[in-house]
Amino acid sequence: TIGAPAAIGVLMADAAAKAASLNIVKVGTPGNGGTSFSNEVSVAFTGDSGAVKQAVMSARDVGMQLLKAMAPNEEIKSAGKPYIQ
Repeated sequence: TIGAPAAIGVLMADAAAKAASLNIVKVGTPGNGGTSFSNEVSVAFTGDSGAVKQAVMSARDVGMQLLKAMAPNEEIKSAGKPYIQ
């Protein structure tokens, strides 16, 4: 998962980790992982396909809710067609 600004990425990663049993492989933060210029947090994880799907969906839901709270009058939608629905 990748979320920006970084605070949203942290909350998305937290939601993903709590949604299913996962193995976190890598975490990229502005201070660690080369995302300082983009102000984002990325988390890579592995696990059972169903668990990973649930984690991604949970993270996406949290991210979308937070972005909507920041811009309540804007339509929040994916730029393309999401692979996991």
